[in-house]
Amino acid sequence: MDSVPPRFTKPAPLPKERLESWKEIAVYLNRDTRTVQRWEHDKGLPVHRLPGGSRAGVYALKSELDAWWSSRGIHLIEEQGAAPAATAGRKRGRRGWVWTTAALGLGAVAAVTLWRLSGTRSSPGPLRVVPLTSYSGGFMYPSFSPDGKEVVFSWNGEKQDNYDIYVKLIGAGEPQRLTKDPAVDAWASWSPDGRYIIFARWRPGRPGVQLLIVPGRGGVERLLGEAPYSEIWPVPAVSWTPDSRGLIAGAEEPPRGLFLSSVETAERRRLTTAPPTSRGDHSPVISPDGKKVAFLRHLGAGQANVYMLDLNADYSARGEPRQLT
Repeated sequence: MDSVPPRFTKPAPLPKERLESWKEIAVYLNRDTRTVQRWEHDKGLPVHRLPGGSRAGVYALKSELDAWWSSRGIHLIEEQGAAPAATAGRKRGRRGWVWTTAALGLGAVAAVTLWRLSGTRSSPGPLRVVPLTSYSGGFMYPSFSPDGKEVVFSWNGEKQDNYDIYVKLIGAGEPQRLTKDPAVDAWASWSPDGRYIIFARWRPGRPGVQLLIVPGRGGVERLLGEAPYSEIWPVPAVSWTPDSRGLIAGAEEPPRGLFLSSVETAERRRLTTAPPTSRGDHSPVISPDGKKVAFLRHLGAGQANVYMLDLNADYSARGEPRQLT
C-alpha cells in the first residue's frame, strides 16, 4: 500500500469560507479569542491583517486554517494537556475543564486496569522499554492487537503534514497505511477478535467526530456514526464489547448519553441519558467480562466525574449508572 501521505490541496478562496474577525476564527477552531491570538503570534496561525494600523481588522480562510491544523493542531493539544498544574489551576474555564477531565479520564482507565490485575497474586517484574518505531514526526494513541504482534497508531507521516492511521508488526518492517483522508484520523482501537479497527476522524470547526471502522489488514472504510469531540482524549473514545459485535460511544445530539452500536447493522441502543445541563457522557471503558462500563459524565465546567453502569448479557443497561467520584 502506498505509504506517501497525500498532499493537501488548498482550494481557491471563496467569500463564504472567509472568517472576518478574531471571534469567528476562535469559534471555528473551538478555542477562545486569546488562545487564537497567541497561536497567531507564537505558532504561525495563518491570520491576515487588513490595512489600518494596530487596530485594523483581521480575517482568515478556512482552507488555510484546516491545512495549518492538520500539521500543527495535535501538537497544540498535547502541549495543553502537558501544561503545569499550577498554570491550569490559575486558568479557569475551558483549559481548567480540560485538565480536570484528562485526570479523571486517566483515573477511569486506571480503574479498569485494576480489574484486569485483580486476579494476579504475584507482583510483576520490572518493566522493559522496547522501541516500536524510529520514524520522524508525531505519533499518538497506540493500541496493541489482541495477540500483541501488531500496533496501530496515528502518525503525521514522513512529511509531517497530516495524521492518519497506520499498522505495524512488532519488530522490523515498514508500517502499513490504512487511511488517507486530509482530516485528523486518530484514537484507533482494535476489536477483541483482531479483525477490525475503529478510529475517529475530526475536521476543524466540527463539534463532533466521525466513527469509522476499517479491516485490520486494510480495505474499505465504513461509517458507523458520530460521537462528541473532546480535546482531552488520552482515554478511549470508543469501547468494544468483548464479542467484537458492538461498540459503546457517546453521542453529540441531545439528549446526550452513551449508546451501544451494532458493528454489522449500525443500529443504536441507548444506554445512558445525561442530565439536560450536562456536557454529556463519553470515554467509555467496558470491563473485560462485559458486565460493567465506566465512563465520564460532565456536569459543568470543571465537574467531570467517573460513573459506572451495570450491563446485561446482551450489553443493554441494567439499572441506572452510579457515581464513583
